[in-house]
Amino acid sequence: MGTVVQYVGYLAILVLLGIPLGAYIKKVMDGEKTFLSRILTPCENLVYKAMHVKKDEQMNWKKYLLSVLLFNGIGLVFLFLLQLLQGVLPGNPQGLPGIKWDLSFNTAVSFVTNTNWQAYSGESTLSYLSQALGLTVQNFVSAATGIAVLFALIRGFIRVNERFETSLPGVYAIGDAIGGMMLAHAASAQGLSVVHALAGEEAPLCLDAIPACVYVSPEIACVGLTQADCQQRGIEAKVGKALMGANGRTLIAGGQRGFIKVVADAQDGRVLGAQLMCERATDMIDSFTVAIANGLTAAQLMRAVRPHPTFLEAVGEALDALEGRAIHS
Repeated sequence: MGTVVQYVGYLAILVLLGIPLGAYIKKVMDGEKTFLSRILTPCENLVYKAMHVKKDEQMNWKKYLLSVLLFNGIGLVFLFLLQLLQGVLPGNPQGLPGIKWDLSFNTAVSFVTNTNWQAYSGESTLSYLSQALGLTVQNFVSAATGIAVLFALIRGFIRVNERFETSLPGVYAIGDAIGGMMLAHAASAQGLSVVHALAGEEAPLCLDAIPACVYVSPEIACVGLTQADCQQRGIEAKVGKALMGANGRTLIAGGQRGFIKVVADAQDGRVLGAQLMCERATDMIDSFTVAIANGLTAAQLMRAVRPHPTFLEAVGEALDALEGRAIHS
């Protein structure tokens, strides 16, 4: 029982620390001042000066890649030689001999790549110097390298405002270059919004309702918020779900099992999102996209009479399920 409490307590501490740590890392990535700036900034400036690095100099991907490989390469060689020669180095009161070259190389690669795989007992094989200056240092340095690469990847996305304008006035960016939903129709909609903005017109498209489709069998499509999203945002939502096994058109087509799930605001009935996994899901998602883009309620969508037998009948079934009125579930 004590062990369980210890694990739960440890997990709780990690989760609680993740919140302020995440906020701190975000500020660092954005170049904002933090409570450690007064202490760390002078140290960073000294390192920049010693390494002849210009603080504000931009690096292209080739230079960045070379720097990462060079940094890790130096660490790899250092750790390899440290183990190989530990028998003649200080910090070895036990008089442990040097490690064989193959095991030294394997351990060096393992710790530089942060996998930390060990094929030996560290206390009886490695000297104090090898453990402290070698493995312990790489435990931190290799993880820091990974974070640096992540920073570079995230910063590779161009930052834009709500009008898709970059930090350079008059220069705009859309699509994969700015991250987010990397979909062709999303980029196209963003491009149209930019053109209308440049013409002084209001954008005709709703960019808050971008459907995503996966063309497998059965097809998968989604748009808007999920039930979990609503819970995280504190939105009281209700969910309706229709199983495609009760849909006549699905049975005629020999379709596989699937479902249509719709999420609506519990207060005013507005459709907030939908998730589909069924035949023609990538076509039917449009009904929910139109509803979200226009702020339609589930009741408004339920007024339509859908033909039989069609896949779309299941849309009506899912909407009916929101109010507990489904008759084919």
